[in-house]
Amino acid sequence: MNDDRVFLVTGGTGKTGAALVRRLAQGVPEAEIRVGTRSPDSLAAGQMAAIGPNVRPVGMNGTDGMAEALVGVTHVYALPAFDPAGMDAWHEALAAAITASGTVRHVVKHSVQGARRPSPGDTPSAIPRMHGDGEAILRATGVPFTALRPTIFAQHVTDMPWVFESGGDALYLPTGDAGIAFIDASEIAATAAAILTCDDPTAHDGEAYALTGPTAVTGADMARAIGAASGRDVRHEDLTHSEFEDRIARHGGPPGLAIVYSEAAEGHFATVTDAVARITGRPGKTFAQFAYDNRHRF
Repeated sequence: MNDDRVFLVTGGTGKTGAALVRRLAQGVPEAEIRVGTRSPDSLAAGQMAAIGPNVRPVGMNGTDGMAEALVGVTHVYALPAFDPAGMDAWHEALAAAITASGTVRHVVKHSVQGARRPSPGDTPSAIPRMHGDGEAILRATGVPFTALRPTIFAQHVTDMPWVFESGGDALYLPTGDAGIAFIDASEIAATAAAILTCDDPTAHDGEAYALTGPTAVTGADMARAIGAASGRDVRHEDLTHSEFEDRIARHGGPPGLAIVYSEAAEGHFATVTDAVARITGRPGKTFAQFAYDNRHRF
């Protein structure tokens, strides 16, 4: 049976994008899956192409190549690169390409928790504001639209040495006793795949889903989970905001991340939702499960 759907996953070689490509290739093997990437000839793009015969990397560097990539596409997963200076232009170009194609049936945007535009008495910080603007731009195309607003990625502890260094015995976060409902990027991909392949494209139209893990964990909880997974004693080092900024700088990380964790310390990422379970039909992954699955990284 032929499948006329053509999926475009922008940021298709990143954590969430690559996981989504794999899920789509497995779930809808006869559909075409285009992997939007800055470097279609890279090793990462080649690894995506090797997933299946219908998986094809396409060049998308900022807004360059966007119109060509959208030709004939029916479903879009819009995951923008973090580029504060160019994010509005990226969303506007994508919206124009979607409209010009005339074939897109559903757009799912990868957004962030708390995404919104400024309003009287509410001035969001830069990242939520940029994604709030992006949501509005894509929604205005009139194509069925869904926003996914994930919380902080659990992958911060495996990919950011200023949070945790492989082989170490300390987790460095300035969060005190605040809980954070971390989500595994693979859970975002599973949710996106379920929405994009839904038989009724209007079922999720207009929705903005806050995606979290099934529990909120403190720094001490995380340290215990990493310790249990690695077989070592791991402690939580509760840094001050400035100490965390210094640690990020020493490792060459993005300075804006310190603001995210300052907000986390105030409880802004403690809320737990059941959106992942409702949409995928299975329980969400706990932080302890994530730690066990990634024990080789610790």
